[in-house]
Amino acid sequence: MSGPNYDHLMIDIETLALHTRNSVILSVGMVEFNPWEKSPSDVIGGKCSLVLNVLDQVMLGRVITKGTVDFWLKQSEDAQKHWREGQPGCTLSHAVETISTMCKGKTGVWANGILFDLGNIEGLVEQVKPGSYAPWHYQAARDMRTFCRETPERVLGEDPGILELYPNIVDHEPISDCIKQIDGVWRHWPR
Repeated sequence: MSGPNYDHLMIDIETLALHTRNSVILSVGMVEFNPWEKSPSDVIGGKCSLVLNVLDQVMLGRVITKGTVDFWLKQSEDAQKHWREGQPGCTLSHAVETISTMCKGKTGVWANGILFDLGNIEGLVEQVKPGSYAPWHYQAARDMRTFCRETPERVLGEDPGILELYPNIVDHEPISDCIKQIDGVWRHWPR
């Protein structure tokens, strides 16, 4: 008997601006998942977290805004820790290659909002590898927020949810945000 097929990927990014295709990306979190699994312990698969080189992105002309920097200065130390400790960050070509590898063959590539998270990744890919397109199939892009808003939530009853399995969730840390977003998809997924 084989294990779960993790053919969906949740992506979350943290940025230094709110531009939908050209923000400096501090970090990217990616978590594979299978929304069809009944047991919350079987839903989540492999995880990958990247901290990107900020200076390289500035040299490409990607955007930083004062308001977003001010936002980060008000966040908890735990929220800032993942990208502060990871600087100067990986090369942009390494980031693009890793993201492409994680997206390859996925039925669904999800984000909290596809225009912002996926748009910024697509913009970065186009800058780093001119002539390239999004690293996911054009039919794979999924908007978690819209999906959860427009579908009914299942009643879990006595069963624990995914978040009960991950007690150390940190807001604005991309792997934690991916897990929260996967929990939302899983709670709304048809059974």
